[in-house]
Amino acid sequence: MWDLETGTPRHTLTGHGEWLSAVGNAALPDGTPVAVTTGHDKTVIVWDPATGRKMWSTQLPDTGLCVAAIPAGFLIGHGPDIACFLWTDLEGLLARGWPEPSSGQLVCSYSAA
Repeated sequence: MWDLETGTPRHTLTGHGEWLSAVGNAALPDGTPVAVTTGHDKTVIVWDPATGRKMWSTQLPDTGLCVAAIPAGFLIGHGPDIACFLWTDLEGLLARGWPEPSSGQLVCSYSAA
């Protein structure tokens, strides 16, 4: 992680066993910012950007391809579907799967508009 004001590195996030394919940011219900990563090791990790500490992780059934923040949590696009992770708190994070569009295209995006 980098300090955008000074351009200097702040933290090296270690925890994935293979290449990352997506990084995103979201906020916990109390407004605390978090970073979310996913990749070829089929893992999702939620990080504290202030400390670089791993806060939470879970396994996906396939490679994580993209991350999109939503007001209630975040979406992870992966292999056969899109997983929706909804916050209650880190210990009570809920996961639900949504089926892939019939076209076979993997899409992960969100807009409040």
